[in-house]
Amino acid sequence: MINLLLDMYESLLTEKQRWIMQLHYREDLSLAEISEEVNISRAGVLDHIQRASKTLYEYEDHLHLLKKNEELKELVTLLKPYVNEAGSTYINKLEDLLS
Repeated sequence: MINLLLDMYESLLTEKQRWIMQLHYREDLSLAEISEEVNISRAGVLDHIQRASKTLYEYEDHLHLLKKNEELKELVTLLKPYVNEAGSTYINKLEDLLS
C-alpha cells in the first residue's frame, strides 16, 4: 500500500522525506544503509519514514486519489466488453492514463 501512496503523493513530501522513502521502499535499503547515505542516525531515518508514511496516509484520507484511481480502473474494465473497435482506442488511452 505504501508504494501506491508514494506513486500518488510522493511529490508532496519534502525532498528529504522523498529521498529517504525512495531509498527504503524502492531501493530496499536498511535503516543503517540509509543512515550512512543521508548522514543521520538510524533513529532519525526511522522517524522520517514514520512521519512521511503518516503524511501519505493523511493525504489519501483527505484527497482519496488512490481510491478514485482504483474505482476508475474497475469501471474501465467493466466497460471493455461494451465498446466497439473505435471505442476500444479510448479505453486503451484511459488504461494508459490510469497505470
